[in-house]
Amino acid sequence: NKGGVIVNLGFPGRDEPVPTFNPLDPQYIYMKHITIKPLINMAESDMHRNMLFILDMMKEGKLKPEEIISEDIFYSDLGKQYEKYLDKKSSLFTTIINWK
Repeated sequence: NKGGVIVNLGFPGRDEPVPTFNPLDPQYIYMKHITIKPLINMAESDMHRNMLFILDMMKEGKLKPEEIISEDIFYSDLGKQYEKYLDKKSSLFTTIINWK
């Protein structure tokens, strides 16, 4: 939406090559006044500790990934995903984008 926020965990993912298409390119978001924010900005050791905590929560059943991940899509379907967000007909929370 105009004036919305994109929260970015990482782009590209760790050890991933730079893709030929960048969906975060300003040409796609500039006119909508969208803000892109990093999810976290912390030391690698703190991030590692937090990831272990999240994994432990999942193992214990206290955090269920299926409850926070709306969809898992291939990057070539990103346009369709943007259309779903614009429709507001479904309650999308988090989208995982696969680049391979």
